[in-house]
Amino acid sequence: MIRDGLKFAGFTLAEVLITLGIIGVVAAMTIPNLMANVNGHKFRSQFKKSLSTVNQAVRLNVANYDYNFASVNTNCVNAGKDHPEVTMSICALFNGSLTGYTISDYTKLKDPKGNLYYQQLYSKGTTSDTLIKEQGVNLYYYQMADGALFAFHAPFNYTTSTACTLGNRSFVAAMADANFQKYCIAWLDVNGVSLPNRETRCSDGKSHSKDVDHKCIVPNSVKYMGDVFPIALYDDTAAPASAAARYVLTTAK
Repeated sequence: MIRDGLKFAGFTLAEVLITLGIIGVVAAMTIPNLMANVNGHKFRSQFKKSLSTVNQAVRLNVANYDYNFASVNTNCVNAGKDHPEVTMSICALFNGSLTGYTISDYTKLKDPKGNLYYQQLYSKGTTSDTLIKEQGVNLYYYQMADGALFAFHAPFNYTTSTACTLGNRSFVAAMADANFQKYCIAWLDVNGVSLPNRETRCSDGKSHSKDVDHKCIVPNSVKYMGDVFPIALYDDTAAPASAAARYVLTTAK
């Protein structure tokens, strides 16, 4: 730029606007992927931590009251008030270390504006590749200290044939059993009721709960990486209940 015979180094307004435009386009293309990667790593580590918390609660109950999921013989009676010395329910098992609540079903979990927190989760829960679904009975949920949410639908009746145990079966065989699917599946929302409230899925778009040994990869993408993970409750263990959840746990740091 030359002014009054003097030469100045600088940019014209057009050059500045073009540069800002290019920066804006690049940011628009990279920021979503960056955020997806950040959330993906966060959800993986939170799932590992939350699952560990559930397992610690089970082991604590076994140490104090000498029963686990295989010993459960009744539905939750008073939900958060069930005591393990009196009632051998899943609620009683967790009441010593977690804070529990009960509602009639997931349609009562609403935000202040009346929107359902888990509408998408349960609308997709009717598909054949996932075991997260409404069983038509009470939804029990527990809030963890880190904000994660642990929930399950407990049926009204338990018998020895529906006990949450592997027995002589492999985990894969147990997951294919209809009674095990109905009585022993729970889920973790590692992000609490905050969005996205979606189940994590493999790169083929399925969660693979009924074939947990399916080869699966979960990309760090909002399309596949969610904050909700199905878990199986059996004996003295809580384990990932889908190929997608298994993959996330093995890749968590």
